[in-house]
Amino acid sequence: MKKTLIVVYSLLFIAAVMFAASCTNKLSDSNTAKNGDTVSSKSENKETGIDWQYNFDKGLTEAKEANKLIMVSFYADWCGWCKRMDKTTYRDKEVVDLSSQFVCVKVNTDKDRTTPADYGVRGLPTVVFLSSEGKLLKTVVGYRSSGYLLDEMKELI
Repeated sequence: MKKTLIVVYSLLFIAAVMFAASCTNKLSDSNTAKNGDTVSSKSENKETGIDWQYNFDKGLTEAKEANKLIMVSFYADWCGWCKRMDKTTYRDKEVVDLSSQFVCVKVNTDKDRTTPADYGVRGLPTVVFLSSEGKLLKTVVGYRSSGYLLDEMKELI
């Protein structure tokens, strides 16, 4: 009986390790090539339609040059509410249309810990609105519907 339990637990452990390994292999950063080189710091996100910049410093430079406000979406790959905003709020046609008046930046808080700390991000998702100089204008914490985010965006324009 004891040997049977050991065999069963061993098989369960091996299956769990194999499952975890297969999940890890499926995760990849869409901005990183297989060799680790950055493919592009800016791209049209096919899931959302928003023209996201994935490099905060480049987004800030772009905003200064264009004299535009900045909308920064702080997220993490593991954040369920962040994924929900990507699938709902950031896909809304009105949000996508109005986002063209901002330089839109996405910051992965697992890869960039400095920028979230600079803007007091303590939970995810968090959207911050900044002046073209990087001054904090407004912070929106947590999942928000498209209507709510639209109101926040319109208030700043």
